[in-house]
Amino acid sequence: MITDWGVGDVELELDQDGKVIHFAISAKEQGLSVAIPEGSVAIPIECSIVPSHLVAGDVVKIFLDNNEVIEKIEVKGVNEDQKVITIVADLGMLEKIRGNKASLVVALPSEIPRHPAISVAQKSGVIEEFKIQKIVNSLKKVGVKDDLSKKIVTQVQAKLCKMDPPVSTRLIKAVVIEELEKENPGAAKKLRNRKLWELKAF
Repeated sequence: MITDWGVGDVELELDQDGKVIHFAISAKEQGLSVAIPEGSVAIPIECSIVPSHLVAGDVVKIFLDNNEVIEKIEVKGVNEDQKVITIVADLGMLEKIRGNKASLVVALPSEIPRHPAISVAQKSGVIEEFKIQKIVNSLKKVGVKDDLSKKIVTQVQAKLCKMDPPVSTRLIKAVVIEELEKENPGAAKKLRNRKLWELKAF
């Protein structure tokens, strides 16, 4: 579970008959900075109202008090108690936002194309549904912009749908690198050098 699911810790206790009598997992501690591409910053924005059930990974449109509008940006963190959301944007966006509050935050539908579910075989032998957002996140970590990420994801999904399930995470990584290499060889090299299990359950 630690390797394949990316959890922080697992605690398991069995009785004499081998039955589980205690089971607990903890989240993996990971700072925000590892998810910020070079040239970008994490920006907290105070909001008048935060949409219910908004979570990290949702895409939003933000209307600021100074009449500026931030189009289609991913939320990286949500603090419902303080009505603050965190986004990652380039430094130019910082000046646009500084000192301004969001008068309205609108959650947008996901733009990732829906394809038939793809079964993935983990190293442990566990088979689970393919999580496409893992690829998007991994591409962002090597500096791939949103538009190119969507293109790569679409191409990868199309290839994987033609393969006999389940596919391995190693094969998924190879397909992602192959497609990325056509568009951005430098980012493909960075992704190739990342440990396979940093892309857990791609």
